[in-house]
Amino acid sequence: MRNIIDKWQARHADALLTQAMRETQDAAPPLTLRSVLGYLFAGTFVATAYLIMGLGVLIIYASFFDWGPAILGLILITFGYFLKPAKIKNKDKTYRREDLPQLFALLDEIAEWVGTEPPKGVHIDRECNAYMTEFRRPHEWVLGIGLPFWAALTGPQKVALLAHELAHKVNNDPLRSGIYREAQEVLMNWHETFYIDEVTSFEMAAGTRAGAPGTQLIGMFLVERLYGLLMRFVFHESQRAEYRADALAVSVAGREAVIDMLELLTRVEPAYRAVRDLYPYRSEQTGRIFDHMAKTLATRDQDTRRRYFQLAAQEKRRVDGSHPPTTMRIEFVGALSEPDAILVPKTDFALIDAELEPIKHKEGQRLMQELFDAEVNN
Repeated sequence: MRNIIDKWQARHADALLTQAMRETQDAAPPLTLRSVLGYLFAGTFVATAYLIMGLGVLIIYASFFDWGPAILGLILITFGYFLKPAKIKNKDKTYRREDLPQLFALLDEIAEWVGTEPPKGVHIDRECNAYMTEFRRPHEWVLGIGLPFWAALTGPQKVALLAHELAHKVNNDPLRSGIYREAQEVLMNWHETFYIDEVTSFEMAAGTRAGAPGTQLIGMFLVERLYGLLMRFVFHESQRAEYRADALAVSVAGREAVIDMLELLTRVEPAYRAVRDLYPYRSEQTGRIFDHMAKTLATRDQDTRRRYFQLAAQEKRRVDGSHPPTTMRIEFVGALSEPDAILVPKTDFALIDAELEPIKHKEGQRLMQELFDAEVNN
């Protein structure tokens, strides 16, 4: 069975890569039958919340505010309100233009190059990664930058990274904004309506608790199947968005910078493990922990680079996440044409690193103290 699944995934991954190569010259992601069905499918789920609320209003209006139907209408309105997608709040520490003027100056240059607006805020975290996401309270796009990943990148690689993340805003990636994410939220709310927790399920199986109503069991089963189907549509659109983001990054920073940036991602696992070298985390609780992780990410040891690239290549044709396998993304970028011109930023990267240094120091101090406390408590 494993061999069958691997072969199916290999064909599926190759088909996605071929499609991405075919779409590189398109100004916008072209509509396909799958994408049209996906949008209709997602839109239907989102509409259920508002249809239920509308039905409640209609019942109240048609009953001329008779108490019985009016109560039913209020219940439906409340239920529909519970189902509708929430306005996701930005609760994390967010740095603004006045906090990081040099970084935002670079974002302005890249945003102008790709034809979009720069993000309104920046999150700084401890991950070997970066991201772009949309919030609704307040409505704004926010860029996330992982300190160890940023510290490992050269100037051109940093441009490639930021261009890739801004490209998600241009491409309207379904996992970062739009109808798909709203549909996910609505289906999760439907699932919570019918959900039977593990303790209850165990008690029902043991005969110590009366069984749940058949409608609840059926509802939970159907919602889980529908959620799985939605995620298949999300998966396809998200894979396309990642490839398109890489292609747009090439148009800004060039192939070499994008490939080098992606190649660092094959060494994320050893970078996290490298933290153990600083045990017991008591001395010099500073941002050096992120520099140490960055050193592993950006290692110049060819044997180490080759070994982890080969490990990543072993999963080359397995596509079961929001991103295509890193080695396939590198293959995709390597097949693209070199742009006629690339962005040579006016911003000084040393000034950007300098304004990030206090944040790195503070986060590193907090992380090392947390690691030390975890060791003491265990």
